[in-house]
Amino acid sequence: MATNRFGYWIDVTDRASATEAVRMAGLPVLLIGASFLLNALVASQSGATFAGSAAGLSLAGLVIITIAFAIRGGRAGLVPVETGLSALVLAVSIVLNPTILVIVPLLALLLCISGLRGWLWLRRNPR
Repeated sequence: MATNRFGYWIDVTDRASATEAVRMAGLPVLLIGASFLLNALVASQSGATFAGSAAGLSLAGLVIITIAFAIRGGRAGLVPVETGLSALVLAVSIVLNPTILVIVPLLALLLCISGLRGWLWLRRNPR
């Protein structure tokens, strides 16, 4: 098993560590989906927003959470889609809120990139 010296960065050296990296990449996606659902709840409670925006956020949140559980269940093929989506959402989060709190999106981005590395290893080294 690979050493995990940095906590959030998984060294991908064998099948087990690659699988672990892929599974851990689902966590940021789960949190992003939960964030979308929370934003939908807040949007539905505020009278100034359109009902379509709350419904759209809810639908996006449910789709993202479904992707997260599929990745956690072992569907490694969704990792490139997840990494691109997560990188986009987290980059927007960092640009819109440039404070010390950008550490959390950066750690989530590290997990996504580590999962992509695990997916690449699994793709290059089939059983």
